[in-house]
Amino acid sequence: MTQAKFKSAWDGILPDAAADQRMRSAIFTYQNAYQKKHTVRRRCMIAAPAAACLLLGTGFGLHHYHMKRPLHMTLENGTEIVYRAPDVSFVNAKCVWPEHSGTRMLTADELHTLLPCSAQPDPCEAVFRTDTGEFIHAETRIGDIHVHLSKDGFPVTDVIITGTQTYTDICGVPVTFGYFLTKPNSRGIRTAILYASYARSDLNYYLEIGGDEARTEELGTELGELVYEMLEADAPDLSGICYDTVTE
Repeated sequence: MTQAKFKSAWDGILPDAAADQRMRSAIFTYQNAYQKKHTVRRRCMIAAPAAACLLLGTGFGLHHYHMKRPLHMTLENGTEIVYRAPDVSFVNAKCVWPEHSGTRMLTADELHTLLPCSAQPDPCEAVFRTDTGEFIHAETRIGDIHVHLSKDGFPVTDVIITGTQTYTDICGVPVTFGYFLTKPNSRGIRTAILYASYARSDLNYYLEIGGDEARTEELGTELGELVYEMLEADAPDLSGICYDTVTE
């Protein structure tokens, strides 16, 4: 397929069908590119959709994103946050887990420890080291927000963003808020993709949400409120979250 035909086919995708794909594979944190030696490659729990993978590999992918001015938003408690369109480049990274690793479902209590908020995260599996039992990685959703978290030293996703990043202080934790707007498709509709990333308790968090450009402020506020709620709570205690320990 020629580049022109591919671009035409891509523009024909409705934003609501493509937003999830774009979010899950095209927007990633700039940190955690470190990869340990003596590891075996395993597929990341975050599946990279074929269309998005093609987008990054065609050479015109970066031109499919349109950056605008910073977005200033005020949360319900008066906290001001700023979503910035970063000067970025996309860098492929491999999601690799240790040779001795396995998965199991997280309990509701464990999810609440990792993601302390009033909303209930979707059930999900987590990756653990089977030799030491330590938590490595998990991915879930809280409402319309995708949440990814990994232990220090392991990638949050399989592609990272490099470039200038700025921070907003939320409850004493530096948080990066960013956003992208896709170029209009053949129907003239653009998708807004907003994300936040931060580190806490030896964990790195990445959250994202997307939807029609007309809902940008609504989406940004929803994401900001969740980040604030989780950072206002006590820092996660990972001591009780192990591969062979399930707390009912």
